[in-house]
Amino acid sequence: VLFRSEHGQKNPATRGVIEDMADAVKRADAIVRELLDLSKPTIGKFAPENPNEVIEAALGMTRLEFERCGVSVVRDFFTDCVVAQMDRAKISQVLVNVFTNACHAMRTGGTLTVRTRVRTIGTEEMRREAGSRRSLRFHPGDPVFELDVEDTGPGVESEDTSILFAPFFTTKPAGEGTGLGLTVARNIVDAHGGTIKLRNRAEGGLRVMMQFKVSNSREAKRSE
Repeated sequence: VLFRSEHGQKNPATRGVIEDMADAVKRADAIVRELLDLSKPTIGKFAPENPNEVIEAALGMTRLEFERCGVSVVRDFFTDCVVAQMDRAKISQVLVNVFTNACHAMRTGGTLTVRTRVRTIGTEEMRREAGSRRSLRFHPGDPVFELDVEDTGPGVESEDTSILFAPFFTTKPAGEGTGLGLTVARNIVDAHGGTIKLRNRAEGGLRVMMQFKVSNSREAKRSE
């Protein structure tokens, strides 16, 4: 900032070079941070959080990005009080990444729909998913908080949407993405004992689905 203020004001060409240098430093910093999270996400102290409030705060952080891309946000939130043990900062990191990715998939405008609900895991659905990542984290009778994030973008060409979690894989133009955001996001969700999945929507766009255990089960039983 000091270098920019002292030298950037005198010469437009110099100012442009300084801005490019600053952008490069920001990208390098983001890559280093994501590489550190990729190797082992540093999870702070878990605390009881209302997931809806964490989601709303993350939507606020990406509001300018929504406005820049002409994206409208539709909220369909579970309204009763629910509590989950979370590292708020890390879950916010996951959500901001997911919301930003959705915006970049809708560069000419679209709709981002965010839905939440709480329900109880059933025996039959766990039987169907025997051996999956989800079956290792949840059991029949567990109350879970579910978050679906849907965009109206083009979706993913490959039917194997799990490829998006592969390190360094990105669908963004060169220089715009590190290909680590979703890999880090899954590591963070895993560290919370949750799950995250991606799926193309039949009507177009992508759906991101997350699940977390909740601490209070009364609401989940009422929403079965």
